[in-house]
Amino acid sequence: MSDDPLLENLTNTFTPDVYPKDLAVIIQEIDRVIFEPHQCALAPLVFDEYFPQHHIPIYHFHLPPYITYSKGCHFPGTAPIETYVVWGKEIKKKAKELLERSHVSGIGDAGFKEILTRYALAIVRHRVLLYPELFPGARMRTLANVYNDPIINIDYRKKLFQRKERIPINKNEESAATTDIHIILDLVGIAMRDERQTLYETLHFLTNT
Repeated sequence: MSDDPLLENLTNTFTPDVYPKDLAVIIQEIDRVIFEPHQCALAPLVFDEYFPQHHIPIYHFHLPPYITYSKGCHFPGTAPIETYVVWGKEIKKKAKELLERSHVSGIGDAGFKEILTRYALAIVRHRVLLYPELFPGARMRTLANVYNDPIINIDYRKKLFQRKERIPINKNEESAATTDIHIILDLVGIAMRDERQTLYETLHFLTNT
């Protein structure tokens, strides 16, 4: 992933302290590509603290424990804003655990950055779905509508169905969002792994185009 133009600004210092900034960079770059043409790109805030469980924004979508997307919420030193919040202490704690046990987990710097990239894709995908006026074709993905969507490469659809047991079935609104994110991440993964596409080249999956 280091050769990907979207990720070229990430750090190469393998210490836990750098990963919150790295996650913010990844989110900002993905959001910029998708939302800048509509003049509403966001820059994430990075707080060196844990997610405040007692603090419920007017609207928020939390991907525990790393990121919150919030709309109309007061955060320290801000007016009510729409933003992504990266919770630095959570990320540094997890990075420290993984890097110290990389010989056991098999997850090093590149692996952890891949995990953070998946979180970034998921949180920006959530924001896309909140703006149907900007992305009229974007709707929650299900296995059924993916299978019948001619926009998606037929080989991708076949590969997705080969691993469908890994995708949770949507039983309610919350699990429908989980299903959608799993499908989007699988499609991105197939394109990057099997077709050697860059992250930039796969972002159309976030807007169903």
